[in-house]
Amino acid sequence: QLRTQEIPVVQLSSSNGVYKVNISRKRVDLFIAGEGIQKFSAKRDIIIKNGEILFDYFKTLVKIDRIAFIVRSFIEDGEAHKTIASKIFKEDFTNLILGEVHDSALRYSTRADFRGFQSNNYITIEKSTITIPSVGNKTGLLVTRDLNTIAEENYSDKINSETYSEFINSAADTASDLTQLKLI
Repeated sequence: QLRTQEIPVVQLSSSNGVYKVNISRKRVDLFIAGEGIQKFSAKRDIIIKNGEILFDYFKTLVKIDRIAFIVRSFIEDGEAHKTIASKIFKEDFTNLILGEVHDSALRYSTRADFRGFQSNNYITIEKSTITIPSVGNKTGLLVTRDLNTIAEENYSDKINSETYSEFINSAADTASDLTQLKLI
């Protein structure tokens, strides 16, 4: 039942393909794509501003009980599958597997208090090939960071414009900082 309520019933896209909104009975997802080779910081303010506009609009229509922030970053690496295997998995583990590493991925999840909300903190690292117009195909690590309030809690009485903005701004800082990851 819950999953069917998350299927988009309305999908809107901008003519240039940069903005996309999925609206379902249970959630609203705003997607803002990067354009070419671009750092998250170049889109950060517009992402947060547009998210706040959508939040303020939907808050007048329904009770919002969960919030989330997801950011995807790309680190160019022609040997991404080997990087994941060699940096994350111990040699004892990789020696159990016959042959050369062909593909590898990592998904790690924690739960913690984040800005006063019990939240999931997911990170997924996987090999990916992306196409950048005017540049071509690039292979590397696709890093997805997802910070979201847990489904078991109903935060509708606690989520307001102020707490939403604090959560999203803090999540943007946390999720987009790949400094420590790049050091591994």
